[in-house]
Amino acid sequence: MGGRSVAAGPISGERAPTTARASIWRAGANQTTRIKTEVPLEINGKRIAPGEYSLFIDLKPGHWTLVVSTQPYQEKFNPKNKGATWGAYGYNAKDDVVRAPMTLATSPYSIDELTIGFLDMSNAGGKLAIGWDKQVAMVDFKVVK
Repeated sequence: MGGRSVAAGPISGERAPTTARASIWRAGANQTTRIKTEVPLEINGKRIAPGEYSLFIDLKPGHWTLVVSTQPYQEKFNPKNKGATWGAYGYNAKDDVVRAPMTLATSPYSIDELTIGFLDMSNAGGKLAIGWDKQVAMVDFKVVK
């Protein structure tokens, strides 16, 4: 436990991130959300080299886009560091590696804590999924051999 909770209140002034006022969302709480891959991946037809990346979501009502970025990030907030993100503050699209439309689904259950996980995994790939309240967003990825 310890992640963003539905019971804690709205994100960006709304109940769920689907209607957030800011377009780019950090896909988490506080620090920039990060992902590490030790193998090359393909998302939305683009190759992602092994390494660490920041994850954001471009939120539009009814349409989410996963953003994978190489932009530097801050482990502790420093307002003078304009080149690195804290959450989504300071985000710059010039560092985007890939932007991928996400499939949106309604969960029959409320997901209290923001949850990021992997679904339908195999040696060939799977789905990155983000769940919050009754909303689930997914994007396919492939393992590049």
